Amino acid sequence: MKKLRKPVKQIVIGAYQSMRAAAQQVDLLMKGNGDLCVNIVQEGRKFQVRTVIWQ
Repeated sequence: MKKLRKPVKQIVIGAYQSMRAAAQQVDLLMKGNGDLCVNIVQEGRKFQVRTVIWQ
């Protein structure tokens, strides 16, 4: 039996020069929405903050 993959929508919040700046943005987002899923992804020399919306 195959598992069905659910579609995942990602929204890029912003790109930051350092991991610390990206982590501060994640902290601010999490204060407002505790149930939000947020990822920090390295793209080249920058760090992107992305939210994940599970369908």
